[in-house]
Amino acid sequence: MTDALVCALFFLAYFGFIVFTYLTKYNTDSCPRYGLILFSLGLPVLAYSAQQIFKQRSIWPKVALGIAVVIGLLQVKTQTEDLARFVTQKTRSLTIANVLKQEYAADPTIKIFCDSPEVRVVSGIPGDHFYHSFF
Repeated sequence: MTDALVCALFFLAYFGFIVFTYLTKYNTDSCPRYGLILFSLGLPVLAYSAQQIFKQRSIWPKVALGIAVVIGLLQVKTQTEDLARFVTQKTRSLTIANVLKQEYAADPTIKIFCDSPEVRVVSGIPGDHFYHSFF
């Protein structure tokens, strides 16, 4: 039981961190950054819970586990569709970055508002020339 408690507390600590940063609006970029950590910490908790549930004779915990697994699979389906869309649209950010490079070449004192980290990196423009929503 101690191992499961340690996993659960570690999971809840990260979850609390993400919820806190989301509610305070201090770091709106925390979900993409730390969400995968939360997912990887949740898998052992799910596996341990499933093991404990299948040891019981009651049907309701098994139904709840089944519902949780189905919701997780639906979420994987949604994420896979988003990933496919992201992979196929990589020229959009490259096109924007190239336009910004041309503008920067014409006026090196330019200040640019850009929320896309990918566009900022691909453009090659120094970071102090960008404004973004995360400040």
